[in-house]
Amino acid sequence: MLIFLSSVFFSGIFLNIGIVPPVMKTPYGFVMILAPIPDTPREIPLYRETLRDGDQISLYLKNFTPPGQPLVSAEEAPALAQPIIDKNGGFPSDAGSPFAYSMIGKTIDGDTGKVLEEDPERTWVIYNRQIGDLPVLSDELIKVDFMANGAASLERKWRTLEKTGTNATFITSRQALEKMSRGEVLNPPMCCLNAFLVKNISLGYYDYRTSRTLNNPDIVEDPVVTLEPAWILGGSFPDGDPWDLHIDARK
Repeated sequence: MLIFLSSVFFSGIFLNIGIVPPVMKTPYGFVMILAPIPDTPREIPLYRETLRDGDQISLYLKNFTPPGQPLVSAEEAPALAQPIIDKNGGFPSDAGSPFAYSMIGKTIDGDTGKVLEEDPERTWVIYNRQIGDLPVLSDELIKVDFMANGAASLERKWRTLEKTGTNATFITSRQALEKMSRGEVLNPPMCCLNAFLVKNISLGYYDYRTSRTLNNPDIVEDPVVTLEPAWILGGSFPDGDPWDLHIDARK
């Protein structure tokens, strides 16, 4: 406990001399830095996204699997999603690794807390854009939803990407942690971040429209936008729930 308190007390001094403290105080609570601090490249190319005809598709398949078949599992989902995506816009070369997840409904005894019944409801498989090895933080995704009634659906929003011909300079990862300590994050948490564990620090791109349209649903989406650099602080809470903090990497 003495080590914890001293780290918090001297966090400002650590940052001033270029050392990242193991525990940092933020307006959202205390954050523990477990990740190595990456070297910072001098600049990265900027990209422009344009929403064009065919970039956005919604599809519903009523009888994808025969009646009575068990729900598609998270392990099966990526392979079964592939032909659906191929026939509807094709599989993009800049898609990252799939994230698959099954939603299970549970009936719980109110007195004992015991799970009485589990009812599989749906399985999602989701792809997000990745430029080289840098993830893109946006509302852009390809999502295939397999439902317990045998239906499947596709939601695809994958804008046309092109280089702008210019490069961006940005702050170092240490400066990004300073901004976090002041509460300067692109996706501030609804509540608090006490005991949040930062396990990975990486560079990526973000689409400012995502936060604007989430907070202001009446805003009309810009058809063309330049992706901006961002530092991504990935980690989890002690119970294992994942979370990311996004820091504007512009100076």
